[in-house]
Amino acid sequence: MPEMTTPREIQDYYKKLAFPLLWEALFVVSYLLFPAYSLYLQLAFYVGIIVWFRRDFSVRELTENMTRGGIRFWAPVVVTAAAMWGVFRLVNTVEAMLIPYLDDGMIQIRVMSSFTMFESILNILLYAAAMILLPPLAEGLFFRKAAICPPNTGIMPFTVLIGLVLCAVSHALDWPGIIEMFLIALPVTLCYVFTRNIYISITAHFLFQLVTNVYYVGYAIARIITR
Repeated sequence: MPEMTTPREIQDYYKKLAFPLLWEALFVVSYLLFPAYSLYLQLAFYVGIIVWFRRDFSVRELTENMTRGGIRFWAPVVVTAAAMWGVFRLVNTVEAMLIPYLDDGMIQIRVMSSFTMFESILNILLYAAAMILLPPLAEGLFFRKAAICPPNTGIMPFTVLIGLVLCAVSHALDWPGIIEMFLIALPVTLCYVFTRNIYISITAHFLFQLVTNVYYVGYAIARIITR
């Protein structure tokens, strides 16, 4: 039977999440007010989360997991990334078939127009950081490692739901998009719940973000260079 969480533990839980919750709320409000600057707002959001939880992540531990973990590390990474991709494709296919003209309310990350090649490439690289490099780390530390309590606590299932909802709301502002992102984040969240290894879920999430965004980034850079 799970142990009941004490009032002090619950208080510490909310205290730990106070700044990230306010930071996410500020990001959402800022996006509503200044949607044209969504790329820079998302970068600021992710960097702030990573700085806040910097003590919960180690490059050395990530490297050790990747180089020494073997199949016990890479098997759940590949399965989770594949599951995220499968859910992503399924959700998009169903949406296109049933409600093709629906505004899902997703937060749109815009790359601002530039007048020089240097500015254009810089903006694309910032887009790559905001869409590929930073999301796995920031979201893993906030929505999974920090938000989800250990399994021996009575509120663990509730905190899993909190993490999923917070993740979805950081990507969408209307119910269709929130549900879509909830489902896409479910495999990587369950991966963390069952493995309790944040580096597995971060790596799986990175692979998913890479597969879904690398084509656009590469194509955009090629167009800039050859124009």
